[in-house]
Formats: sequence, C-alpha cells, structure tokens
Amino acid sequence: MTFGPLQVLVINFDEANFAGQIQAELTRLEETGIVRMRKALVIAKTADGDIQVVRQGGEDPGELSPDERSVAELLEPGAAAAIAVLEHQWAIRLREAIISAGGTGVQSEWVDADQLEQLGVAI
Repeated sequence: MTFGPLQVLVINFDEANFAGQIQAELTRLEETGIVRMRKALVIAKTADGDIQVVRQGGEDPGELSPDERSVAELLEPGAAAAIAVLEHQWAIRLREAIISAGGTGVQSEWVDADQLEQLGVAI
C-alpha cells in the first residue's frame, strides 16, 4: 500500500473548550479523500496541573510518548494541545507522476503567509 506524505500538527489552545468544529472539518477532509488521520491526541491540563489525555475513537490513552509528555508538561493549567498525524492522500498521485517523470524530492517544507513575507515572497 502506498502512503501519502505525513504531517505532524501540534496545536495549542489557551482553554480546553472544544465544540467539535475541528473534528467536523477533519471528517470532511477524510470523506473527500484529501487527508487520512493516522493519529489524534488531545492533552489537557486541569487547573490543578493534572494531565488528561483523550485519543481519537476513545482509545485507551495508555502512557504518553516522550514527545507527547514534553507537550503536556509545557501546557499551562487550563490549557490544552492537540497532536495529529495526517496523511496527505491528495499527494500520492502527484508524487507518482514526479517519480515517473524522473524527478526526485529535494526538500519539502510547510510555510505560512508570515514566513513567506519574511522571505520577501508575496502571494
């Protein structure tokens, strides 16, 4: 089975108040074949500093990995973070076309508009 490029997202939230809009958009993207969520984890820190973990699909959270633990420890009480691994399925056929044409990847990087502006690139 061919996999698309994987992206790891770590998103911080000042408060752990989730209304479902992020999950709804991820579901829409999965249903259209744009991305596949490989892993999702939400970590919240209570006002008392206790760490609460919720995983996609109600999985037993078990032990946090060292990287997940680092994210959790950096949270302020009352804050939360989401960690998601997304597979970009849209890119599979593009990558296959590049390889078929004799191309090889040199570098791939995600940037936002602010980073482009700092590089002097207008969009």
